[in-house]
Amino acid sequence: MNIFENKGILTDSVVLNQAIIDTIREPLIIMDADLTVLHASRNFYEKFGVCPEETEGRPLSELGNGQWNIPSLQSLLSDILERDETIEAFEVEHSFPGIGRRIMLLNARKIHTADDQISSILLAVEDITERKEAEDALRKNRQELEQRSIKLAELVENTELLNQKLRYEIDVKNKFFSIIAHDLKSPFNSLLGMTQMMSQLAVNLSTEKLVEYAGDVNEAGKQVYQLLENLLEWSRLQMAGGELHPEITSLKEVVQDCIDIHEPAALDKDIKLENDAGKNTAYADPNMLGAVIRNLIANAVKFTPPGGMVHVSSKVVQAGIQVTVADNGIGMSADQKAKVFQLDQTTSTKGTAGEPGTGLGLPLCQSLIQRNGGRIWIESVQGQGTQVHFTLQAATATPPARA
Repeated sequence: MNIFENKGILTDSVVLNQAIIDTIREPLIIMDADLTVLHASRNFYEKFGVCPEETEGRPLSELGNGQWNIPSLQSLLSDILERDETIEAFEVEHSFPGIGRRIMLLNARKIHTADDQISSILLAVEDITERKEAEDALRKNRQELEQRSIKLAELVENTELLNQKLRYEIDVKNKFFSIIAHDLKSPFNSLLGMTQMMSQLAVNLSTEKLVEYAGDVNEAGKQVYQLLENLLEWSRLQMAGGELHPEITSLKEVVQDCIDIHEPAALDKDIKLENDAGKNTAYADPNMLGAVIRNLIANAVKFTPPGGMVHVSSKVVQAGIQVTVADNGIGMSADQKAKVFQLDQTTSTKGTAGEPGTGLGLPLCQSLIQRNGGRIWIESVQGQGTQVHFTLQAATATPPARA
């Protein structure tokens, strides 16, 4: 075979290779060992708006406006020749003349000739700009969807909390009207009945009977007064939280004032009231504190049988001052303890002498103690008495912030 035949075969081979390259959808470049462009596919010229004269025979790094002059790419292409490695999915982002900023994915490998004397590199270029933009848009949409889902969940949660609050407020309102309609009405009925009987039969009644009726009238009057006092105090708390006027308060003095109020009722049941508050002082609203202790002593007397004892004490603790109202009365069940501070629950029971109640006292006490920056809790065993504890800030502590 002479030189002309060899040249013809070579020419045919080049034409064949160019035809194969031109049929590939992605732009392709063939380079020699010096990274000089030997051939490029028709899609390459069309994609980047260049012609063969500007491309073939020129180093890759000098093509266009230098968009291929990437040191890391140059190093990878050199490794292909020296170590027979490949480039897989190498991402390039650059502004190309005529087509703007694009993201290209490069794949390259070494081409071996039959005699392995000539080394060349085939570089494939895939434009993934639209795909990356779609992926970014999808990611953003997913993030927005997740954020909306979170906001929706928060909205549902907040709505449920509002519904719970609304249901609670409706229950409280119903309880309040129940107290007004029933518990406030009942003592007035007793008062009206007894005073009517006394006015109609006074001439025929003995002194002892009149004294007995007068005592009943007095007892009914005290029940009405305490109920009204609690209702008014509770109403003040509901309106703008109630005014708080804390000051240095002697616990012994407040406790004694409350004992003096309940002494007659305690004497009627032969119940001893003990003031063991000591010299401790608290920083609290004395009127609110008095309402709390009055209610707790009233409950203790109510649920203590004749001959019992109610003991009020105080001590210094880490939280400040702890006050305890303890009795040796009938105590509470676990179910009663769980509900005593819930205004929307009907927990009132009659006392050991049949004394009526409203179920408003302990929820009111909790609200008043919380307004003064403390907490209240109960320890009780059925048949073994009850201890109601609450804490207040000590007089030497930093005054609580106005709520």
